[in-house]
Amino acid sequence: MSDNEDMVRQQVLHNPEILLELIPTGIVFLDAAGMITYANRRAEEMLGLTRGMLSGMPYNAPAFKSTRLDGTLLPEEELPFAVVRRTKQAVMNIQHSIVWPDGRRVFLSINGAPSLSGNGEFLGMIAAMENISERKLAEERLTRLTDQVPGVVYQYQVYPDGRSCFPYSSSGMKDIYEVTPEEVREDATVVFGRIHPDDLKTVSDAILESARTLKNFHNELRMVLPRQGLRWRVSDAKPQRLPDGSTLWYGIITDITERKLAEAELQANKARLASALEMAHLGHWEYDVASDLFTFNDYFYGIFRATAEQVGGYTMHSAEYARRFVHPEDMAMVREETQKAIETTDPDFNRQVEHRMLYADGTTGYLAVRFFVLKDSHGRTVKTYGVNQDITERKLAERKQAEMQFQLQQSQKMESVGRLAGGVAHDFNNLLTAIGGYAGFLMQGLPNDDPKREDVKEILIATERAAGLTKQLLAFSRKQILNPRVLDLNASVMEVAKMLKRLIGENVRLETKLAERPCQARLDSGQIDQVLINLAINARDAMPGGGTLTLQTELLIPEESFSLRHPGLPRGPLVCLTVRDSGCGITDDAREHMFEPFFTTKEKGKGTGLGLSTVFGIVKQSGGDIEVESKTDNGTIFRIYFPHIEVSVQSKSRNKNKDKNNLLHGSETVLLVEDEDGLRRLGERLLLMNGYSVIVAADGKEALEAVKRHGKPVDLLMTDIIMPGMNGRELATELARGKLAGRTLFMSGYTDDEIAQHGVLEPGISFIYKPFTIEALSLKVREVLDGPADKAKA
Repeated sequence: MSDNEDMVRQQVLHNPEILLELIPTGIVFLDAAGMITYANRRAEEMLGLTRGMLSGMPYNAPAFKSTRLDGTLLPEEELPFAVVRRTKQAVMNIQHSIVWPDGRRVFLSINGAPSLSGNGEFLGMIAAMENISERKLAEERLTRLTDQVPGVVYQYQVYPDGRSCFPYSSSGMKDIYEVTPEEVREDATVVFGRIHPDDLKTVSDAILESARTLKNFHNELRMVLPRQGLRWRVSDAKPQRLPDGSTLWYGIITDITERKLAEAELQANKARLASALEMAHLGHWEYDVASDLFTFNDYFYGIFRATAEQVGGYTMHSAEYARRFVHPEDMAMVREETQKAIETTDPDFNRQVEHRMLYADGTTGYLAVRFFVLKDSHGRTVKTYGVNQDITERKLAERKQAEMQFQLQQSQKMESVGRLAGGVAHDFNNLLTAIGGYAGFLMQGLPNDDPKREDVKEILIATERAAGLTKQLLAFSRKQILNPRVLDLNASVMEVAKMLKRLIGENVRLETKLAERPCQARLDSGQIDQVLINLAINARDAMPGGGTLTLQTELLIPEESFSLRHPGLPRGPLVCLTVRDSGCGITDDAREHMFEPFFTTKEKGKGTGLGLSTVFGIVKQSGGDIEVESKTDNGTIFRIYFPHIEVSVQSKSRNKNKDKNNLLHGSETVLLVEDEDGLRRLGERLLLMNGYSVIVAADGKEALEAVKRHGKPVDLLMTDIIMPGMNGRELATELARGKLAGRTLFMSGYTDDEIAQHGVLEPGISFIYKPFTIEALSLKVREVLDGPADKAKA
């Protein structure tokens, strides 16, 4: 093995950080011309320039403003690259300073190694740098401290009877021991009283040993001083035997506290570096082609949750490595990449490969392997060097992200279907209304024993099924699935938050705090949306002057005390949905009744009293629980808990309440406005059958003219919403302005969202959704006519 090969091997084995991107060492690659070709993240930080700025920059660029430590200009021939290129030898700990673009001066220590071809041609340099600015500052501080406190020059004497004193001590005694020279001239007891208890015996034994052997005294000890606290001192002295049998030492005592702290910090830094390598799941390895042997380090085994002792040492044949640590399905790929590294003719060959690995316990993880090759003078690969990193968490996160992306794509597909359904819903529901209505007329005209009734019945059933299908399609446009499913509350909150920003007004700030992990529960998305909307409306009304509304999700493992407070919840993980406002709060009396139906503290007409009771019912029916925390003038917090779940289960619930046997008649005058000819004829026929006087119109303009010809107000305006020209809402407003219609019944086959866009869901507005049966329409007409009159709207 050549010297250069040995140097590379030693660098890789003992300094694996030169291969790593994420270690606290700056790494820079320069080509033969001295141009920077690569700089890692730490190098960016140390040089004060981005990688984009560094790439292609020469080693002697004026931007660096390189100087010696004393501030004088550093000649180009002393720069690390110039030295390495000239000598083709490595350089160590070349210290100089640079100036960052912001003017700060930074001290660097640089090690550099040449990159040579097989024939010794200089190809470039690899530089490892360390920011030693703090150390330099510490050295300067230590120098200033030494200048100010030079220590104590002393004579220390011990008599045969055990007495001791300091016959002479310099003024530094005041700082070293916080006593005056006069205080210890006759008796040194006070000094020994300030030696750390754990060091006292060691110091005493060292003094006795030096007195016995007359060998120089050296001791490092801790002092506990009244003013300075714990300090380190070092004492060096030469003993002399006096005629009276006493021993006199001539010596110096200095403060080494800073040195000790620096040593402790150095050890701490080493420990942190080791921890960083371990936490980053980085392990180094070397593969020798001739012997087919891998050589590993402890970090390598740590990745696989094993030790060298458990596996049988730090070396292993490639087949054994693959059997122990490579997933069987990835063995072929790993062998192929290994063979490429052996056969390559590229001296700069390097590769990164990701594959599945086997932990020592048999479980599967993911590994990223980065490696390069070392070739001999004949261009043959003799070794490969690399590092392994456990990327299991990243892979799992990528998989989860892919799943979420798929869900997003599915959601977007559903949204497209919803938009399509909304576009055709009006015409389709008009057709269904006509089919169902005329089939209803047929059914009414047939005797009970007529066999055709069964045919008509099938038409009505098919119409009803088609109407149900339409409603399901329209649900997509609201991004809802009618049956409960496993959903992520994080996604629900984000989706509802878009609408809430318009609902709660500009003076209420909406904040979302979402858990990092999915908060999954089995819920109907429409119901959980309703919960959030109801609570948001309550919060808005509690903050008339503005405030903050916060929606928060979290995944939690409840403690025993929690389970006792919520016996209805199953044991195990829960998802928590929190709705917090900064409003006026809820009084104790109101809290006792807040979930009761029709209970409200709002002004008349401002609330139905069903908002919180609806929330409570939805939460309970969904297998959850709710708790409230509130104080007057200090806001309200609703916390809703649902069992955390992973398996999606769908269910369907339909609740219909139709009264087909109570068809009510009347004699009032009805203005029927419908742009579909078939529906207009259907409505007119039904109303006439039920005894009403009917005025028909195909659009708003025609309706206004018909009312004027009629000469007096009509009892009921029954109008479609979406029509050419004037829409139903505009027609109703115009008639109300002239007091020409006592009541209004809107009809539409659009989705709820589309209806809301036209304002028909306001309280007090009567509405029937297409498709409807003739029985349902008859009841609705009678219900509206018997109800309160419309309020005039100008």
